[in-house]
Amino acid sequence: MLHFSRTVEIEWGDCDASGLMHTERYFALFEGNLWRMLEQILERPMRHVLDTFGASGFPTVDLRGNFPVRSTLGDILEIETTITALRRSSFDVSHRARKGDELHAEGFDTRVWVRRSGEDPTRIEAHPLPTPLVDSFREGRTIRQ
Repeated sequence: MLHFSRTVEIEWGDCDASGLMHTERYFALFEGNLWRMLEQILERPMRHVLDTFGASGFPTVDLRGNFPVRSTLGDILEIETTITALRRSSFDVSHRARKGDELHAEGFDTRVWVRRSGEDPTRIEAHPLPTPLVDSFREGRTIRQ
């Protein structure tokens, strides 16, 4: 399946007063990686991706994390995101944050592709993943940003 990675430096705003990275910031980095991955494979900004496929988004319905080593101010991390499973209207994603060979954090989430309900626009409904997206996920390539 598709794999995406980029390098980030942990900044002051990512950390508490003692210089330890807030655990919720890992999830923000993981989310950013997923969006960048989708923009890269579909070759357009995310807003256009959603508009093109008539989608409202792909909200998280399951989220887990593990933080064996706390990152600190100035650490350089490799953030890796991999699509691990595809279903009709949902997909699973795994994320890893590494400093060299040392795993600092990992996250796992399930996303559902949704559109606004035709009957009630205040509601969202699951819809099948777009074929171009599924095809790109299945390519098995690695993208480095």
